[in-house]
Amino acid sequence: MKRILILFLFFCLFAFSKSDTINWIQKAYYGGGANCAACTFSIGSYAYVGTGSNENHSYTSTFSRKFYRYDPSLDVWKRIADLPNTTFARDGSTGFSINGKGYVCGGRKGIVTDINRNIGDLWEYDPETDFWYQRTSFPRVGGILEGTGFSIGLKAYIGLGVGNIAGEMNDFYEYNQTQNKWTQLSDFPGSPRRNAIGFSMNGKGYVGLGWTYPNIYYKDFWEYNPLTDNWTKLPDFPGEGRISAIGYGVDGYCYVGLGSINDFYKYDVNKRVWTIVNYLSGSTREYPYSFCIGSNLFYGGGSYAGQYVNALFDLWEYSIPLTSDINALSIINFKCYPNPTTGILIIEIPENLTITRIKLIDISGKVIYENEYNTNVKIELNLASYKKGQYLLQIEDKNGNLCTEKVIRQ
Repeated sequence: MKRILILFLFFCLFAFSKSDTINWIQKAYYGGGANCAACTFSIGSYAYVGTGSNENHSYTSTFSRKFYRYDPSLDVWKRIADLPNTTFARDGSTGFSINGKGYVCGGRKGIVTDINRNIGDLWEYDPETDFWYQRTSFPRVGGILEGTGFSIGLKAYIGLGVGNIAGEMNDFYEYNQTQNKWTQLSDFPGSPRRNAIGFSMNGKGYVGLGWTYPNIYYKDFWEYNPLTDNWTKLPDFPGEGRISAIGYGVDGYCYVGLGSINDFYKYDVNKRVWTIVNYLSGSTREYPYSFCIGSNLFYGGGSYAGQYVNALFDLWEYSIPLTSDINALSIINFKCYPNPTTGILIIEIPENLTITRIKLIDISGKVIYENEYNTNVKIELNLASYKKGQYLLQIEDKNGNLCTEKVIRQ
């Protein structure tokens, strides 16, 4: 009886069921070849992957400055400008994007004879000019290796990781793009760590997992509110603690897992429940690269877990349907067109529904348009002033039910 009760409570807490039957699909190999501990960021409908090394933590590793752009619509990699020769080739950097610009922060320079290998410089990439510009360095003494970051609006939030002197850290900083300035924030309340996941969704940041040398692994999960500079502890990640996990937020769910242990979960932000979903079959891996374009997750590279061997160069895609099962609207007669659009987006509402609010959210989680309504007739939105790329259109009815639709601005 005791065993049955324990199992019942376990399943009530996490609501495990393999409800997602989506399979991972292999895509074009990374343009830069085998890569471990690369840096990534997304701008519009493209992802950018670069730096890294060709082996997992080997003294014979070759470090890189190369960067490539990935176009998921064509499944094609294109080489862009390398990180400048005036700075170090590196791995273990933290990548993020703000307002159409990409950033590479810190990492470990590829000079094995230097005892102070961790660095904290910040480089900004402008896709319009295909050029890198140096910005104000990360403020921590000793730089940042295997740090964690996410961006919300015109600011990025970077911390954790390793410095040259004090080992793993739990401090966090805000980077203001407009002012090119760093400001120290409240410390992350969990244990100091490296290689934690970090991402944003709907104006909040999410951080968790990671590890402390030599073999302490974490499974706690936290939400950060930039308006109050406060951290809130969420239910722990249900799998084992691990190194090299990935995490992204899409349509009200957080997707977390993989890495050195090969399972994958989603977290329902509203219901505060974890559910197991499909994972990429095959060997586990450490220090992969990953990115998210719209509702599509991409995962690849790294090296086989626990092995100091050559890196991998594969890429896999996991597509998430943007049809939330949380109080979802009936969308049998719902229409949104033309999609893709170059400007005007027409939203047709079923007669039996009254729409009260519409939001448009960019891929970083920033709400770029929000307006209140009280209508069940056609609505027109003009997207001509917004950047080209993918957005989430969120519609709310008078009962608080939500529906989210992917919209592409061409």
